[in-house]
Amino acid sequence: MLILLLLYLYSIKSYKPVDERLSQTEEEELIAEWKPEPLVSKEDAEIALRQPPQTIIESFSGSRVKIDGKEYLNFSCNGFLGFQKHPEVIEAAIDCSNKYGVGACGPRGFYGSITPHMSLEKRIAEFMGVPEAVIFSSEFQTIASVIPAFAKPGDVLICDKGASFGIQTGAQLSRANVKWYEHHNIGELKRVLERLTDVFQREKNRVFVVAESISSHHGDLLPLQEILALKKQFPFRIILDESFSIGVLGKTGRGITEHLGIPSTSVEIITASIGNALGSIGGFACGLASMGSHMRLNCSGYVFSCSIPPYLAAAAIKSIDLLESSEEVNILQNNIKNFHKTITSNRSFSNYFTSPSSEFSALVHLRIKKKNKEGTEEEISDGLFKRGIVLPRTKYSKREVFPVEHGLKVSITSEHTQEDINTLINELVEVAKELL
Repeated sequence: MLILLLLYLYSIKSYKPVDERLSQTEEEELIAEWKPEPLVSKEDAEIALRQPPQTIIESFSGSRVKIDGKEYLNFSCNGFLGFQKHPEVIEAAIDCSNKYGVGACGPRGFYGSITPHMSLEKRIAEFMGVPEAVIFSSEFQTIASVIPAFAKPGDVLICDKGASFGIQTGAQLSRANVKWYEHHNIGELKRVLERLTDVFQREKNRVFVVAESISSHHGDLLPLQEILALKKQFPFRIILDESFSIGVLGKTGRGITEHLGIPSTSVEIITASIGNALGSIGGFACGLASMGSHMRLNCSGYVFSCSIPPYLAAAAIKSIDLLESSEEVNILQNNIKNFHKTITSNRSFSNYFTSPSSEFSALVHLRIKKKNKEGTEEEISDGLFKRGIVLPRTKYSKREVFPVEHGLKVSITSEHTQEDINTLINELVEVAKELL
């Protein structure tokens, strides 16, 4: 049989593709017929035309902003503690800019590391109670870079379906095997983990659970203790984004671990924004010392982006100092408590709106109970603006993996008063009565 097979292989002719080249006329005809896709789709262009002119803020004063010469009550700012306008923070930024100028003009690994950057990383590590921290020039790039720096093809990422777009982007860039579970459904998360027995047995493949301590899409609190309980059964690591909990949760604003009274080291990797409660710009990631070295070499947002201006690093350091010494966190937490108490006790408000957000969250999502048409959220936001209140509607990328329910987004700060809160709730009810 072997001899017959060899004779057959020897006798068959090798395949030679027919070389039929197009004539120059045919090539020109094909080129003339080709129509490229537009750079901007028709749908996107139509949406852009419907957008109102960009709102330009002229000045800030406490919980107020000035727009076109008129003062508005502001519920749109994620500077939850008002540190972006704090005199001591401004003074620290000015002193630093006098010494180092206003820009680093290079990535961290290519002569873009300046003393304030190193000082901020050391201060964040001390504040978070971990060996090392790494800062990034963009909060979006932080989580979107950290995830693919650790998760590779063959690894498994388990993500909440309500995850931020930054987490979604990081998961996509990692090329890891991504598993999704229903928002904060720990039972489903456990079932996903139970199906990964073969992965846990592989020496070179890892499993990560990625979550937000306060959901950017919903404003509700992560059941972290239940996830940590699962770690006793399954060998996975946690990547936790604290962008909306740093400065908000815990006695000194250290986030969900302080809020729950558990060590920050119980979570392998923590990321967060420096542009929210800390009032500066960028983001940070922290964890073990070995992770810090790995991130500096493998996080594209760190390696290829120009580092943050030194004076903004100095501003962030002062903000962290104020977190530990001022009463702003306590004031903010009281305002959050009062806001949630007000909306739950107001029957008229409850007729029109509901909220999935936690009673501890400064970021509060409001959902309209009975929408009569598309764009109702925008109409309510516009109606409030006419009444002197800035309250944005939610906006999401059309590339979200899962659809997100639209609504209104309230940002509560330490600078708001009970009168401000009452004004917002009352005006929301009046606008809803007109439109709904």
